[in-house]
Parts: sequence; structure tokens; C-alpha cells
Amino acid sequence: MRLNVDVSEYGLQGKGTILVDRVTGRFIRQFNVGPASDGDGYNGQETWISDAGSAVYPQTNADTQARIMTWSKLLAQFGSSDVPAHTTMRVGQGREDVAFADVRRVDGGNVPFEIRDRDASGTRVIHVRRVEFLRSVPAGAFAPPVLARDSGLKHHSEVATVPILQERIGARTLPLLVVNARINGGPSMRFLIEPAARTSSRPRSRKNCTS
Repeated sequence: MRLNVDVSEYGLQGKGTILVDRVTGRFIRQFNVGPASDGDGYNGQETWISDAGSAVYPQTNADTQARIMTWSKLLAQFGSSDVPAHTTMRVGQGREDVAFADVRRVDGGNVPFEIRDRDASGTRVIHVRRVEFLRSVPAGAFAPPVLARDSGLKHHSEVATVPILQERIGARTLPLLVVNARINGGPSMRFLIEPAARTSSRPRSRKNCTS
């Protein structure tokens, strides 16, 4: 099943696609909402999330894996008679509340045309515009997005050395690390390194099969 959807979150509007294999639970969700764009999926072997820059992060964390597999089970119920009205998922110390509404009969099964997904980051509202029941999909349809090769190292080197500086205010040293860098030959700028950065929990192929 493929759903074409409209998405609203953080005051932004966008569109997205949800593709799910209702037999195996494989799925891929991709939402294009400007800086809030993200995606996630399960290809039958691994779980992953992606961010607004299409960077893909395979998930080995048990909490995030469980969240994605819960979505797999929920989406596989679309088009059946067992679509829940509400569910709550735990992700670490946080939780994600999902409500399904505006349920309509489509091709003999129930499909929620509104999905409200709320976590500590805010609420994402998904409205379904179109539902398609597919007999088959191309090989690799559930594969993670391919990361764009928009950067590299000069002279085909595999190693680069980057000087890292510690930020200071006068004689005071701050617990901040920065690097001096240029973008496309522009002026030198200071970039902050955040060692504890983590990807969001929400973000946000084999033979053809019935989907």
C-alpha cells in the first residue's frame, strides 16, 4: 500500500509518502517538510532513520529499533479491520503518542486518513490524500535513501587532519570545540563541534511482493 500525504508540523507544511508491505511489515516513510524533513523505515533486515539532509542512520539502539518495528506493525494493519484508534510508544525516557482518526473504508478495509504523532519535539499531523493498493513494487523500494556524494577529500586521500580549537573568552577557556573552515572557497568561519550530538528518535530489497 502506498499513501500520498500532506504533513504539518512546527508551523511548516509539506508532503510525504508512506509505502508499506502489509505481508512482511517492510515500510518506508519520507516526509518533505523543509528543515523538518525526515524519514524512517524497515527493509526486512535493518531499521533506519534519515534527516533533512538525507543522511541515513542505521539504528542499533534497542529503544529506537522497537519504535520503528512498532510502526511496522501499525502500518501493516492499514487496509484491514484492525486499525487501532491510539497507541503509545516508549523511546528511552520519552514517549510518542499516535492517534488514528477519520477512518474510511477503502477497497474493503479501514484506512485512517488522519494521523497525529506527538512526542517531546511537537506534533506532526498527517492527512492522507491518496491510497493505492499495489500488486508489486520495484526491487529496493524499501531500501534507505542513498546519501548524496556532495563532499570529499582532495587528491583521493582517505585521511584528513583538521585542527580543533578550544573556544576562549579573554583568559577564560570554555568547554566548546570549534574548527575554522571555508565553504566553496568563501571566507573562513568558525564551526562549533557538539560531541554529544544525537539523532532524533523521530526522525524524524528483495523480490517484488504484494504491498
